[in-house]
Amino acid sequence: MPRIAFLIAGLTALLLVGLYGWGRDRAPFETLEGESLDWRFALRGPVPPSGEVVLVAIDEASIQALGGWPLPRHVLAEAVKRLSEAGARVIAFDLLLLELEQPTIGGAPGVGDQRLIAAIRNARPVLLPFAFSFRDQPGSSPVRHDLAKSALPVRVGEPGAAGLAHPASISAPPPPLLEFAHTAHATVAVEPDGALRMIDLVLPFAGEIYPALPLEAVRLHLGLPRDRMLVEFGRGLRMGERRVQTAPGLRLPLNYYGPRGAFETIAMEDLIAGKIDPPRLRDKLVLVGATAIGLGDLFPAPYSRVFPGAEAFATAADNLLSGRWLRRDDRAALIDIAAIVGASVMAAAVGLLLAPALAATGLIALGGLWFATAALAFARFDLWLSVVFPLLALGLAGAAAILARAVTEGRARRRAERERGHLARYVPDAIVDELARSERPTFDERTQPASILFIDVVGFTRATESMQGQAMLRLIRRLHGLIEGAVREHGGIVDKYIGDGAMILFGLPEPKYDDAARALACARAIADAVDRWNEERAGMGEPAVAIGAGLHHGPVIVARVGDRHAQVTAMGDSVNVASRLERVTRELSARIVLSDAVAGAVRALGRTDLLAGFSYEGERPLRGRDQSIGVWRWPAAASAVGAEAQAG
Repeated sequence: MPRIAFLIAGLTALLLVGLYGWGRDRAPFETLEGESLDWRFALRGPVPPSGEVVLVAIDEASIQALGGWPLPRHVLAEAVKRLSEAGARVIAFDLLLLELEQPTIGGAPGVGDQRLIAAIRNARPVLLPFAFSFRDQPGSSPVRHDLAKSALPVRVGEPGAAGLAHPASISAPPPPLLEFAHTAHATVAVEPDGALRMIDLVLPFAGEIYPALPLEAVRLHLGLPRDRMLVEFGRGLRMGERRVQTAPGLRLPLNYYGPRGAFETIAMEDLIAGKIDPPRLRDKLVLVGATAIGLGDLFPAPYSRVFPGAEAFATAADNLLSGRWLRRDDRAALIDIAAIVGASVMAAAVGLLLAPALAATGLIALGGLWFATAALAFARFDLWLSVVFPLLALGLAGAAAILARAVTEGRARRRAERERGHLARYVPDAIVDELARSERPTFDERTQPASILFIDVVGFTRATESMQGQAMLRLIRRLHGLIEGAVREHGGIVDKYIGDGAMILFGLPEPKYDDAARALACARAIADAVDRWNEERAGMGEPAVAIGAGLHHGPVIVARVGDRHAQVTAMGDSVNVASRLERVTRELSARIVLSDAVAGAVRALGRTDLLAGFSYEGERPLRGRDQSIGVWRWPAAASAVGAEAQAG
């Protein structure tokens, strides 16, 4: 068993660790892991954000009050002006302004755009996003040199080794809008189930590395120069002295704080109307974005099935500022691998050591324990540990171990049954069961009542002197078959065959109240079977076979005799009496002779029908025994009058 456990655990761990390395961030594993992460959010419950990020929401009421969608550029200009005057440290728009507002002035910015450009020039840092696309053919969009100013210049390693997504094209605001604005990409990649769980902090394009909108907003909020932003491909990035260890592909797992509205939120309508106290915005990172449901910038999130993209960016920015992003880094990967190995070992042990039902319960308990551990690590340390792969290890190793145990036990059971079958050919079934349960059976060296029946062929030597060896063997085997059939039917055991005869016991391994009656019924059944056999033999011209049966009931000593070739048998005066009674059948020309003890026991049970045809022969001495014994014979003597009545 230990070797099988190590083999199952080792193979399972090897398979799952390899699968983890290949498929952790691929469907369907990524989707399943994301679903389990949503459960962990639900168990943890909402938590407050840091308060450093404020959301200016373009909601339904604001759209209706401020001129419809898209909002006029002069409204956006007024928003920048008011936010700057209130002391906002950074103003980041989650709005793609990909064209100049119509009408333009000779193809140049119109009045609304001019007001927006002027507001951006006079304000604190303002961030306008661009978008990448992964659908177009590479090179289908011309390189925008005015965007290069937002690229991160300092990097370690190569993008190709980091597992980054590679956009094919880019869509950006017109150059006049970006003259005084900062820019970053606002591209998001949702999971196969549509949920937004991670943000691509950087994406490569045309040889440059561009930051995501939340990352650039945090850089501006912290006042870090671009050359203080170090991109470490395959590991994460540094923001000054801050180290951000990301998930593979330099993706930031979002630590959602709660349902929509978790952030300090100001309606655009109220901002433009001057209804906001400046202290609410002073030194804040302000993110302006659409939250109206009809605009479609909504994603499923752990606490809400319709979560605004702008609020997701606010979450990413707050995570970076507060250091509360979800850790799915190298440390988490090492813990995951250790959990996979540990789960494989424990599942193999549980599956092999416990019965299937208990093993299944144990595996479920281990799975629940790991999920609870992952949920605790999530709630206390913002650590995103894998649930899917350790549970797969538990299931796979546990199922393999349970199957291996079933196969091993099945083989052992079949071997034991074969061995028992071989043993049962030489030892009675009831004794076999007792010997199988214990090296020393309960009846060993025990004195108990039993009924003893001896059967023998009368005149066997004379009847078989002209037979060939095979013919004599067939005769004996047929006789033994008749005896065994009757013995099984009446619940006795054949203690041993003695040449052409047999010693049969009733009352082993445990005595029963009707042993004497079953023994007598068995003797009569054997006599009837021999009669039917003799009819067959007569039809084939073969001589009849005559048997004699002696039956006694009394105390015997049941013991195991012999050493290496031991056997279980009954001994004592009662056995000798039964053997002598079988000899008396020859003297009385009877087929069955039984003791008065048997007749009395049968009468006490009310089974006088079994004594029909018997006659009482009185007290009779037995060879080798001082005391005489009352005997009965069947069939009754011809001179016995009213024997059946006497038997009753």
